[in-house]
Amino acid sequence: MNEFIYLIRYLYSMIRWRLFAWVALLMIASLLEGLSISMILPILAGSESTDSPLYKFLTDGAELLGLPYTLPVAVAGMAILYLLRTSFIIYQRVYAADITGKLMARLKITLVEQVYAADYQYFLERGLSAFTNAVTVELGNVSRAFEHCNRFIANLGFAIVFIAIPMAINPIFSSIVIIVGVPGYFLLKRLFNVVRNFSIRSTAANLGLQSYIIQGLVNFKYLKATGSHPGIFGRIRATSREQGRLDYKQNALSAVLENSTDLFFMLVIAGLLLYFVEIQRNSLIEIGVILFIVRRAMVYSLNAQRSFQEFLRYSGSVREFQRLSDELSEREESVDHRGTAPDFDRPITLTNVSFGYGGSEKVLDNVSLTIPPNSMVAFVGASGAGKSTLVTMLTGLLRPTSGEIAIGGIPYDKLSQRKLREGIGYVTQESVIFNDTIHNNISLWDSESDSRDKVHTAARTARASDFIESLSEGYDSLLGDNGINISGGQRQRISIARELYKDASLLIFDEATSALDTESESEVQNSIDALRGNKTIILIAHRLSTIRNCDIIFVLK
Repeated sequence: MNEFIYLIRYLYSMIRWRLFAWVALLMIASLLEGLSISMILPILAGSESTDSPLYKFLTDGAELLGLPYTLPVAVAGMAILYLLRTSFIIYQRVYAADITGKLMARLKITLVEQVYAADYQYFLERGLSAFTNAVTVELGNVSRAFEHCNRFIANLGFAIVFIAIPMAINPIFSSIVIIVGVPGYFLLKRLFNVVRNFSIRSTAANLGLQSYIIQGLVNFKYLKATGSHPGIFGRIRATSREQGRLDYKQNALSAVLENSTDLFFMLVIAGLLLYFVEIQRNSLIEIGVILFIVRRAMVYSLNAQRSFQEFLRYSGSVREFQRLSDELSEREESVDHRGTAPDFDRPITLTNVSFGYGGSEKVLDNVSLTIPPNSMVAFVGASGAGKSTLVTMLTGLLRPTSGEIAIGGIPYDKLSQRKLREGIGYVTQESVIFNDTIHNNISLWDSESDSRDKVHTAARTARASDFIESLSEGYDSLLGDNGINISGGQRQRISIARELYKDASLLIFDEATSALDTESESEVQNSIDALRGNKTIILIAHRLSTIRNCDIIFVLK
C-alpha cells in the first residue's frame, strides 16, 4: 500500500485540487450505482426486510417525494440513478484521460528542461541511455501506473458501496463475511510486496538493457566492420535473460494471485450460505439477496486487487522517474542567468586555470593566456593535452577547478550564462545535423518572418549556397539522420551557416575538418578564412593547413 500512497502524493504534487475532483467523481458514481441497486432489494427480499434500515431509508425517501414505495416507483428510481451513474462514470473517464494527457506532457517537458538545466559533467556521468530510457520507457510506465491507480480507486469505491448495502440489510451475516475475508487480505498484502520488488528489479534491468542497445546502435558501424559485436551482444543477451526471468516470476505470481483469490472468496461464500440457511434457518431469499450483493462486492474487490497488482508492476517506474527528477534538481547547474552580458569585443583571458574530471588527475594545469577580440587563434597539442576541455570551459559548460576565465575583465561566474552561450558558435568534428530540412537545420526552427533571407545570407557566407541550390528541393531538402543525404564537407558548411545565422561572436571549431578529405577540407577552410577579422575564431586542429592563417597558435603540453 506504500506504493499507492506514494503515487497519490506524487499526483497531488503535480495536479493539486484536480486529484480530489477526480476521486469525488468516482465516489459519486459508486454511490449512485449502490443506490440504484438498493431501490429494489427490499422488494426482492420480501416481508423479512421490512425491519431493515435500508427498507426504512427507502420508504422515508419515497414519502419525502410524495410517492409510494412500490415496484414501478423503485424500478423508475433505479433507472434514473443508473443513468446518472453512467454519466458520472463517462465524465470521470474523460476527466482522467485529460489529466493523464496533460500530466504526461508536463512530465516530458519538465524532464527535458531539467536535463538542459543540469550540470554538464553530471550529464556525462549518467550517460545518454538513462535519459532516453526515462522518456521512452519509464514515463510510459508512469502513465500506465496512473491508469491502473484510476481503476483501482474506481473498483475500490464500488466494492465499499456494495459491502455497505448488505450491512444495511443483515449486519450480522455481512460482518461475518467481512471478518472471514480479513486473513486473505493480509496474505495478499505479502504477495503484493513480492510483485512490487519484481517491478523495481525489472525497471533496473530494463535501464541496463536500454544502455547496451543504444551503445550498440550508436557504434553499429565500428562493431559490424570490425566483428567486435559479440562482446556487447553478450551483455545484451545476459541482461535480456535477466529481465525475462523477472518478468516470468512477476507474471507467474500474478496468475496465482488472480485465480487463488477468486477461489478463496467463493469457498467462503459457499460455506456461509450452507451455515446460515441449513443450520441457522435464515430466510433463503434474504441470504440470497445479500450474497448477490456480496458477490458484486467481491467482483469489484477482485478487480481492485487486479488493478492494484497491475499498478505494482509499473510502480517501480514511478519511483525511478521521480528519483531521476530529484537527482536532476540536485545537480542543476549553479550559474547566474541574470548576470552581466559578455562583451565579445574585449579579450578573453585565462588566469592560472586548472581542471580535472571528477577529482582525477588534472587535464589542464595552471594555464594562463589571452585571446584578443576578432582574432583567429589555434590550440594544438597531443591527444589528451586538454584542447577540447579548454574550449568546453570557454562555453561555460565546465568550470575551472581553480583559476579564473574572464571576458573584458569580468569573470565567467559574474556573466549571464544564457547570453554567453547565445554568443558562441560551436562546430565539432561530428557535424550536428537534425533529420529535417536544410532551412530548419540552419535556423533551428526560428519562426521569425525574415528567417528565410537570413538563412540564405548565412549559407552564402559559409559558402554552402551553391550546393544547396543545386539540390532539387533547395533549402527544403531533407537531410536524413545525421545528414546522411549530403557529404561530410557539406554537413560542416551547414553547421557553420547555423552559427552565422545566430550571429555568434565567438566561433569554436573543434577538429571541424579532421575527418574530411582534402577537397572537403579546403572548402570548409575557405569558409572559415572568410570570417577572419569579423569574429573571434578558435580552432583545434592537427593539420598545418588548418592553422596556417591563425594570428596566434597556443601549444598545450
